[in-house]
Amino acid sequence: RHVLYQMFWSPEAALTYVAHRYPATWASNFRVLYELARRAPDFQPKRVMDYGAGPAPGLTAVQEIWPGIMEYATAIEPSDHMTQLGKY
Repeated sequence: RHVLYQMFWSPEAALTYVAHRYPATWASNFRVLYELARRAPDFQPKRVMDYGAGPAPGLTAVQEIWPGIMEYATAIEPSDHMTQLGKY
């Protein structure tokens, strides 16, 4: 594999992501899901999978748009440090 394919976040890089990128990532996910909910009001996701979830801003946005609807969520993140942050 190419060196740029690295799927690892150091503890410092993971915290930097949360501080710097999480709000914007959450906001873009929220906007897309908000439009989906507005344009397809019958759509009620019961199961959600987030691949490359990081600290899971996408799943947080789903919970905000459809509170209490999601029965099952899967967050797939290969980096242990990102996974640890996603648990909070």
